[in-house]
Amino acid sequence: MMKKALLALVLALVAAAAPADDQLHIGYSCADFDDAFQKRILDAARAEAEANNVKFTAMDAREKVDTQVQHIDQMLADNVDAILVVAIDTDKVDDVVRLAGKANVPLIFVNRNPFTGVRPPDNCFVIASDARVEGEAQINYVGPKLDPYAHVVILQGILSNEATQSRTAGVREVIAQSYPELAITAEAPANWRRDMARVLMGEWIKAYGREDMDAVFSNNDEMALGAIEALEAAGISDVLVMGVDANPDALEAIKAGRMTGTVLQDPVAQGRGGVQIALRAVAGESQAQNFIVPSELVTAENVDDYLNK
Repeated sequence: MMKKALLALVLALVAAAAPADDQLHIGYSCADFDDAFQKRILDAARAEAEANNVKFTAMDAREKVDTQVQHIDQMLADNVDAILVVAIDTDKVDDVVRLAGKANVPLIFVNRNPFTGVRPPDNCFVIASDARVEGEAQINYVGPKLDPYAHVVILQGILSNEATQSRTAGVREVIAQSYPELAITAEAPANWRRDMARVLMGEWIKAYGREDMDAVFSNNDEMALGAIEALEAAGISDVLVMGVDANPDALEAIKAGRMTGTVLQDPVAQGRGGVQIALRAVAGESQAQNFIVPSELVTAENVDDYLNK
């Protein structure tokens, strides 16, 4: 009798542990596991999937378009029910869209928007922040603090990314409209990376000197922090530096007075929201195709609110 009871218990435990045949499966193609902001989006998406008892498979495309396409193909072969993707190149998503469309699998673009200003294809969705607004927020905050004839530089992300293009355009357009005497000394990509920005900023310091750099507008926080490290190494502490993302390191730098400000694009809302969109799409529920996560300016005046979250 005891052996039968024990066997029954073991079988019950195995049955509980085994995935249900109808368990949903979501695939996630990450642009780069090593990118601090992308990791935060991924963690939020994974947590939301787990909270809904959804199988979750993440792959790292390492910022390579061909690798991402291969991953999407593999996920579809594994019969995923929906795919979340952080596009490597927002101008080159046709293959990804074609593959998902052929399989009739919902495709959710997270963080990087390939369809700015246009309607996404059928069964495709976007959840992201408005990158142009983020660039505008940077210059609108710093502009009044600068001399009308000041000089600024722009650190860009990967040039093919929509966020790079839109954030840079946001800064440039406000300068042209509201601060026409401001001079843009230089702009160049550091590909979202802190180490590349540190090197590039060091080269600009040698080439232009402090007199031609009063502010730095960075497309993300990692590059902003690299710029700060280069400035501090050169003994420069009075250049205003703005980032985007509100990463923990950036918030600490703002609190310490090393960084002027940043613009939050909420990674948790993007990651969780992407999974929620996928679940509604799989269920056949009617929903919008574009979801904009609001951005928020973070400065010394309100940084404690974000540090304490």
